[in-house]
Amino acid sequence: MGFYGNTILRKLVGDIIRLGGVTSFVETGTYTGITTEHMASAFPGLPVFSCETDPQYYAGSVQRLRPYKNAKLSMESSEKFVARLIAEKVLGDLPMFFLDAHWYDYWPLPDEVAAI
Repeated sequence: MGFYGNTILRKLVGDIIRLGGVTSFVETGTYTGITTEHMASAFPGLPVFSCETDPQYYAGSVQRLRPYKNAKLSMESSEKFVARLIAEKVLGDLPMFFLDAHWYDYWPLPDEVAAI
């Protein structure tokens, strides 16, 4: 389902992608890969990037996302991931960011936004 089962958020994101000319989708914090899978399956022509730092969640998500050639999963911290994707110029002119990474004592949102 993706987006925590929130149908309004899922529709809003889909509408923005369909109508807004979005060139890629970037999610921070893959967790189990449900949202990443939703995006990769709903938009097969759209590059979908996600990152996860937990080895167990990363491994499970790699398996879950294996059928989706447009899904690219990285095991790295979200602020470094976002900065790297931008530096590599792989996102196109209008990427959409879903900044959802969070863990323990570090909340990476300020660093992710600074990279963007």
